[in-house]
Amino acid sequence: MHSAQGRPAARQSSRDRSHSHGALMAFSESQTTALPRSTILPRVAFSRYGNGMGNRSLERPDPSVSPIGNRTITMAGYLPPPRCWERVGFPPRRRRALELWRNHPMKRPFRYGLACSLIAASFVCLAFALSAPGVLAEEKEKGWRPLFNGKDFSGWTDAAGKSPGKGWAIVEGAMVRQGPAGDIWTKDRFGNFVLDLEFKTEGNSGIFIRTGNPRDCVQTGIEIQVYKPVGAPSKHSCGAVYDALAPTKEMVKADAWNHVVITAKNNRLEVVMNGEKIIDMDLDRWTTPGQNPDGSKNKYHKALKDFPREGHIGFQDHGAKVSYRNVKIRSL
Repeated sequence: MHSAQGRPAARQSSRDRSHSHGALMAFSESQTTALPRSTILPRVAFSRYGNGMGNRSLERPDPSVSPIGNRTITMAGYLPPPRCWERVGFPPRRRRALELWRNHPMKRPFRYGLACSLIAASFVCLAFALSAPGVLAEEKEKGWRPLFNGKDFSGWTDAAGKSPGKGWAIVEGAMVRQGPAGDIWTKDRFGNFVLDLEFKTEGNSGIFIRTGNPRDCVQTGIEIQVYKPVGAPSKHSCGAVYDALAPTKEMVKADAWNHVVITAKNNRLEVVMNGEKIIDMDLDRWTTPGQNPDGSKNKYHKALKDFPREGHIGFQDHGAKVSYRNVKIRSL
């Protein structure tokens, strides 16, 4: 910056700048005059760099206040060198952007709201993906595979090997018995395995395992009872090996999803419901047709130890609404 005589104006020393901290200086042709900050300095000019006190207002200067003579305004210790003064005033395009920003105060909140909505939607999609039927990559490495994909009845049939009855429907990723349909069966057969699933029931149903002949499931397969709470465990309550062994306690929850894990390995059968082991059975102890080891009667024509050790898995249609989801299996 030069004076009217062409002599370069002396630059402020660091000591001078320290004494003039926060002060406004006006440089004229003959002298330097301290001016009140709010008198002349256009707010939009110093807001680009700040005024040292956190003021970043984008308000326009008061049009009633005009510059004094040909003085140039700067702020000692804060604004850039005089050569940068033109940049402080902002180019027309940036001034236009600031004007739009000021005249449309809802723009930024709208953008922020949109961003928050997109983030929230991404979390919802992630949650849905995590809760959708199927198995994770790490589960696949451990041998798990889905038996029900939550979209259609691929891999499932009726007792005759045809398409499942129309009473079975898919609702929100679950297999739901909504009307007369008959039992539904896996096409594949399984011997030693861990079966993991969730169910919700309003009445009676059952999970058949190792069923040799789906058309004669009662006499060729083992049924894990699915039923609403009855208040006390029995050979017919939820989680029982039907008509053969009662669960140690009743763990089923009414009007809620129940998690059950069934492990079948050779002669051993284990049932865990909602985190509690309720069945630990040795099939080899059932040696007499129609009779349990405790002397009580059962309906089976053969001893349970002689039942097939491999077969189909099925869900029973016993006239009540029942839902199954997140059905997966791991062979042992």
